[in-house]
Amino acid sequence: MLRIVGHDIDSIVELHPGYGDVAVATVAVRTGRTLLTFDQDFGELLARRQIELPDGVVLFRIRASGMGDSVSLVVGAITGGGEWVGYLTVVERDRVRKTRL
Repeated sequence: MLRIVGHDIDSIVELHPGYGDVAVATVAVRTGRTLLTFDQDFGELLARRQIELPDGVVLFRIRASGMGDSVSLVVGAITGGGEWVGYLTVVERDRVRKTRL
């Protein structure tokens, strides 16, 4: 859906299925991408600086009622604008928090 609305997206599931967290972060760093994830482990990896940091990380902490709700929340957050590069951004249903990387 993000591609449909005009965003340049690479999908780890499509390009490198089965990659672990560190490998995913490495791909984001190597390609200069902001990492979008629902995986709560990335917050911990970043906090402990156990991985090289991507340009930006957007961590979705939302409980969706279904796939359509998830897609709607992600597209809304990303297309709503904002600066992602240089930040760990945590998106929750009712707020967005940013911390400099």
